[in-house]
Amino acid sequence: MTTTINNVKRNNLKTIAFVIFLILYSSILIYLSNWLYIWEDESYSLHTSSHKLSEVIRLSYTFEGQPPFYFALLSLWRIINSSIFFARLLSVLFILCSAYFFQRLVSLFTHKSTYWMVVIFLLNPFTVWAALEIRLYALVILLSILSLYYFFRFYIENKNKYLYIFLSVCVVALYTQYFFTLLIISLALTLWLFKGFKIFLKFCLYQIPIILLFLPNLIFLHDQLSMAQTHLSGNTVLHTIFSELRTPQNFILSLQTVPLGKSGRWVIKIVWVIVLGFGLLKLYKRKAFSILNKDLFNTTLVIISFSLALYLIIIPSLSLIYQDKYMIITYPLFILLFLAFFAFPPIKRDLIFSMVSVYFISMLIFKYKYPAKTYDFKAVANIINKIETKKEPILFFDKSILPPFQFYYEGTNPLLALPPLKYEKDYYEERTKDTSDLKREIQSIGIPSSSYLFITGSIEGFKYDPLMNKENVQEFLKNNYIISLDSSIKSKNSNNTIRIQRLNKR
Repeated sequence: MTTTINNVKRNNLKTIAFVIFLILYSSILIYLSNWLYIWEDESYSLHTSSHKLSEVIRLSYTFEGQPPFYFALLSLWRIINSSIFFARLLSVLFILCSAYFFQRLVSLFTHKSTYWMVVIFLLNPFTVWAALEIRLYALVILLSILSLYYFFRFYIENKNKYLYIFLSVCVVALYTQYFFTLLIISLALTLWLFKGFKIFLKFCLYQIPIILLFLPNLIFLHDQLSMAQTHLSGNTVLHTIFSELRTPQNFILSLQTVPLGKSGRWVIKIVWVIVLGFGLLKLYKRKAFSILNKDLFNTTLVIISFSLALYLIIIPSLSLIYQDKYMIITYPLFILLFLAFFAFPPIKRDLIFSMVSVYFISMLIFKYKYPAKTYDFKAVANIINKIETKKEPILFFDKSILPPFQFYYEGTNPLLALPPLKYEKDYYEERTKDTSDLKREIQSIGIPSSSYLFITGSIEGFKYDPLMNKENVQEFLKNNYIISLDSSIKSKNSNNTIRIQRLNKR
C-alpha cells in the first residue's frame, strides 16, 4: 500500500514538473519569436503570403518551388495580424501540436511515462529551429508525426477509420512538401514486409484517390525541380550521399550546431553509439520488451531504412541541392530511437535523458544567444537610416541580402539588387560582377544621384564559391568610384559580415 502511494506521489511530481517545463518552453519560444531577426527564406514566406490567395498559390509553385498548402494557410493566418512575430507563432503552434501527438505516438510503443521522450523531442535544436522559422518545416514535422501515429494505429488494429485519417493527412502533406511521397512509399513497403501482400495491396489501392488529387502538381513539378537542381562540379553524387548520411546524426545529436572541432564531434558520436548500443543489447533481451513494443520498434527501424535508401537514390539522381531539412519527414522516426534508453533501469534512464537534455539546452543557448540568424539586418538598417542621404540608391551585390533587409529598413531610398549569377553546366559565370558592365548596370537604374550605398555580404549566394570574385569587384570599384565610406558590421553569433560602402562618382 505504501509503495503504491509513493508511486502515485512520484507520478504526480513528474506531471507537475512536465507541465512547468511546457509552460517555460512555450514562453521561451514566444519570446524568441519576437526577438529573432528574419533571414532570406523567411522574408520570401512573408512576401509570398502577403498577396491574395490565388496569387499566393501561384507564387508557391513558381517562386517558392513548393506546393501551396503552407503558404495559403500562412496567408489566411496573417489576415489576423501581419507582423513577423505573429507569422512565427503559427510554427510555434505546429510544434506544440506535434508534441501532443508525439506523446500519443510514443504511448503506442510503451506503457511507461512518455514525458522524457516529449522533452527530448522539444529540446532538440532541430525542433526549436523549425518552431522559429517562418517556413513550412514545423508543419511538415506535425504532418509526419500525425501520419506515423495513424499508420501505426492502422498497423496494430487494421481498422479502416485509421487508414482514412492517414489518407487525409497524406493529402495535406503532399500539398505541403513533395518528399512526403518517400515516407508513404516506405510505409507501404514496410506493410508488405511485415503484414503481407494482401494488406499492402489494400494500402496501395486506397492511395489511388491521393494520387489523383496529387496530379495537378505535375504541371509545375518539372520547373520546380529545375529550381532545386545544381550542376556545379563541386556537388558530386558522392558529396551528396555523404551529406545525406550525416543528416541522421544531425537530427539526433544536432552536431551541426556543436561549437567544437572535428575531434569533439567524434567524441559525442562515439559516446552516443556506445550508450545506444548498450540500450539496444538490453532491449533485445526478452524481458526488456515487456516495457516496449518489439514489433513497433523493429517496424520503425525498417521504415527508417527504407526512407534513407529512397533519399540516397532520389536526391543524387535528380541532382538536387541537398540540405538536412529536406529529410525532415524522417525526423520523428530518428527521435523514436531514444526509446532504446527505456531498456535501462529507471535511475540510469533518467540520468541519460537528463544529460541529453542538458546537452541540447547548451546547444540552444549557443545557437540563440544573439538574435541574428545570418546577418544582423536590424543593425545594418539602423546604420543605413542614419547615414543615407536623399535619393541615394542602395545597391545589393547579392540579391539574398535585400529581402530580409527591407523588413527593417525605414527609409525611402530605392533598394536594388544587382543581377544574379548566370549558371552553366560545369561552372558559373558572373554576368555583371567584375567587368565594366557593373558600372553600366549601376548607371542604368535611372535614378540621378551623385552617390550610391553599396552593400556586400561575407556569405554570398547559396552554398557556392563564397568569394565570388569579390576581390575583383573591390578593385573595380576603386578604379571607377571614390569610396568615401567603408564600414563592416559583424554578427555576434557568427563570422558573417555585411560591408557598407558609399560610392561617389568621379
